[in-house]
Amino acid sequence: MGRQMNRPSSAPATRPGAGAVAQARVVGRAVGGADAERAEYRPRHRPGSGAARGGAPRRDRGTSASRRRKEIVSEYMRVHVDPVMREMITHLLLAQPSDVAGAMLAYLRAARDGAAPGGSPGADAARRVSRADRVYMVREISPLLTEVLSDVVRARPRAPVDFIIAWLASRADAAPPPDADAPLPSVRGRLRDAVTFDAALAAGGAPAATAPAVAAPEPEPAAPEPEPAAVAAPAPEPEAAPAAVASKTIFVLGDVGSGKTTLLQAMRGDVEPAPRPSSGFRKYDVGHAARDGTATKLRLYDVSGKAKSRRNWVSYFNDCHAVLFVVDCAEPLDRARECFDFCFRPPADAISDDDARRGYLRGKPVLILANKQDAPGAAEPDAVAAALDLDGYQADCAGAFGAVHVAVCPVVGDPQKVGGDPALDPRVERALDWLAARVDDDGAALGARVDAETAAAAAWDKEQLLKKERRVYRKVLRKAWPLDGGEPEECFDAAEGAEFIAAELGCAADALPPPAAALAELVNYQKLALQMIGNFKNPINLKKRDPMSWDEIDAYVRARYDEKWDPAWVAKDLADDPTNRKRGGDAAP
Repeated sequence: MGRQMNRPSSAPATRPGAGAVAQARVVGRAVGGADAERAEYRPRHRPGSGAARGGAPRRDRGTSASRRRKEIVSEYMRVHVDPVMREMITHLLLAQPSDVAGAMLAYLRAARDGAAPGGSPGADAARRVSRADRVYMVREISPLLTEVLSDVVRARPRAPVDFIIAWLASRADAAPPPDADAPLPSVRGRLRDAVTFDAALAAGGAPAATAPAVAAPEPEPAAPEPEPAAVAAPAPEPEAAPAAVASKTIFVLGDVGSGKTTLLQAMRGDVEPAPRPSSGFRKYDVGHAARDGTATKLRLYDVSGKAKSRRNWVSYFNDCHAVLFVVDCAEPLDRARECFDFCFRPPADAISDDDARRGYLRGKPVLILANKQDAPGAAEPDAVAAALDLDGYQADCAGAFGAVHVAVCPVVGDPQKVGGDPALDPRVERALDWLAARVDDDGAALGARVDAETAAAAAWDKEQLLKKERRVYRKVLRKAWPLDGGEPEECFDAAEGAEFIAAELGCAADALPPPAAALAELVNYQKLALQMIGNFKNPINLKKRDPMSWDEIDAYVRARYDEKWDPAWVAKDLADDPTNRKRGGDAAP
């Protein structure tokens, strides 16, 4: 599996406390040998860091929590990772293979199976470390080692050797050579025991309740020998895997308190997250290695789960490739169902534009994290799938989108509650690998869909601005021309109004264009109406609107003038005015 996932794009490859091996340098006089000093690994001191330069120790500015995190990570690396890595690096320095990743993979598989790794040249067991050894370490070993150990530090798996084996296997350009005796590495992009629900509509059946076991392939019958005169047809080339999507936008949704922010902070390496209730939107950029080893980026958006915030979610539905939906399994699932329906089940007869935009998520890959599995009585993944009616959702989407990728994964989002040392639940990483792979599989179609929906959303936003502008203009004209002989509001007299509109247009009052003078009189010299006329002619921001001609401005203002007291427009403006909705809808225009 790709394992750059937990590193933000702005973070360094390693961080303090990541273990001795992650920042190692080879010192000593010999490599190997029973009586020789094999290899010593010491972390580099940061230049100018207090005791390292002989001065006074530098005052530790970190919090007790951060110091504790460093201690936990250092102890984990010392106990679980350093012993294996030290021997492996020594083996690589002795052998100096051209394929470092392949040699690492072979060594770790042999070490995992309890077999002595082969290929160690015993003749060089006691030789000194040469300059060539150091160059090989820096150029060939260190880059790959730094990358893999960075992800080991962030994930802290319970079985680091298996984790590194799967990580290296996922980066290999070609499949590893068949070995009947060696166990297969973890399958890339598959949720394994974590997945309990996945789409199977492409095969024409109902989605499976659990991830099916992978059966061993049956031996193929021996092919008959060709006739001497026959020429065998060339074997078809295997179909290339789709190219990885360089940047994947993933919307993280769920009800309030479901654990979205805690999960996202844990993905970034914070094993002691202290999240506060989310308000608004927050972006998390996380590095991720695709199936082919390509470095990609996951851009995850965390949003407030409050019901009153959901109205704002739809403004961003068009821009995402996939959805990460988090369910609080320690609470009744009816709240999760209500939230899921808002996101994925818009009304069939969409009344508002917001209802129509809610359909932008339908058919996109969905990963459902059944969170808080550590809580007593937590709902099982099957119960989550039934509560959200995922069978029905997939069937509803099949006609318009074909097979829809949906998976449920049970996780413990809080690293403090995983068990043992605080660490990100490894099932989260496998689940995200699955989601990223589904986006890559449908990358071209999803990219085209995102582009089309983004263009439609931009046109919709522009139309909303124009509707708001027309509503505001009708409102100010009602102030300029009130019914039943009321007093006009914010209106100049004729002389002051002429000077005001002239200033807005950047000319003298005596040089005011005749169309401007006529329109100023038509709007009764109302202040905001005159300002808007000036902005129509000379826009403040040319990026948002183009200048209008006097004929266009005249037609626009006269159309709003005719609409100002039309009962249908008055009722619509009252219904659409957000300030009126806050007052309860009974305010006068």
